[in-house]
Amino acid sequence: MISSVTRIGATALLASFLLSGAAHAACKPKIFGSGTGPNAGIATNKAIQNWRVNALAAYGAGFDNWLKAQSRGRRCVVSGKLTTCRVWGNPCN
Repeated sequence: MISSVTRIGATALLASFLLSGAAHAACKPKIFGSGTGPNAGIATNKAIQNWRVNALAAYGAGFDNWLKAQSRGRRCVVSGKLTTCRVWGNPCN
């Protein structure tokens, strides 16, 4: 039988672990991706797909989720009938 003191100690240890940031997602250095299309929406989607490929190649499975990335950003430039977008973010698992 586990004593109440042991339970309290285990609970406190778990709480300190969770609050210390050790349970937060691990993030890696910034990755870039680029894409071109007839509009910003399509170019951004292609850039995000490119970012995912680059993140997977650099850091492996689990780091290629754009929605989990920290410090995400995007910049698009229109040139004639084409839009080119560049995205960046720190991949996190």
